[in-house]
Amino acid sequence: MRSGFTLHVPYRTHIKATTRADLRGNYQLILDSAMTELLTATEAAYGASVFVSSGWRNPRRNLAAGSTVPSNHQHGGALDMQPVGQKQMTGATRRSAYLRLYNAARSVRSRVVLLEKGPKAVYPSSAAVPSPTPETPDNNEDGIPDAATSGGSKVESLFDIASHVHIDRAAPDEADDD
Repeated sequence: MRSGFTLHVPYRTHIKATTRADLRGNYQLILDSAMTELLTATEAAYGASVFVSSGWRNPRRNLAAGSTVPSNHQHGGALDMQPVGQKQMTGATRRSAYLRLYNAARSVRSRVVLLEKGPKAVYPSSAAVPSPTPETPDNNEDGIPDAATSGGSKVESLFDIASHVHIDRAAPDEADDD
């Protein structure tokens, strides 16, 4: 057995076929312990379809993506999502779309929601984004107060560099199959 490429035996009910190509990749069957449920609930809260940039990953693909070895992507319990058309969006329009998607994901029952650039979180885990107020205005109308900061960075700049919103749920029965 090669070191670093292990996948624990999943529950039989989590091996599924999917009609969504963005969840399937090159596979006819995938592991899906919560992925479809998370996606459906997030899209309902978002009010539109989202683009899935990463769903289930086999261990080799997970390592190539720069993810952690125990990633929930490996048992079908995590998704990386982007607003549809985000590559054509810029400035306040892009930030607003990512904020809506991030907040939609936060409203879904999950273990964690992250705003990420590649495999790195750029905004605190599942943290609420401040809302504009008369004291903290949002002059560019992206939904984020212009002066809001997190970890010494402007929150707007963190949404500018984000590549996706990550959502995941703990492994079934709190890691019985992981």
